[in-house]
Amino acid sequence: MLGVRITLPAVTDASFGAALLAGVGAGVFANEAAAAAQCISEGEVIAPDAKRHAYYTQLFALYQQAQKALAPVSHDLAQLPATLIR
Repeated sequence: MLGVRITLPAVTDASFGAALLAGVGAGVFANEAAAAAQCISEGEVIAPDAKRHAYYTQLFALYQQAQKALAPVSHDLAQLPATLIR
């Protein structure tokens, strides 16, 4: 989708990030960048897919057109009093 190479971290569990932040809070690491530099290793590398990138580029352009066209309607909907729904 993005058209760029993406390198995933070897560990993707949210608790790993929480542990790194706890280490920063406990003074084990000087800051978040130091914790990441010391503990995070690279995992799978995902190469860009030119066909998918072209497809999603077109799709995003259509989304932007729809968003722009619907902005006045969305604004009008937001102005309706929510109390009438209850």
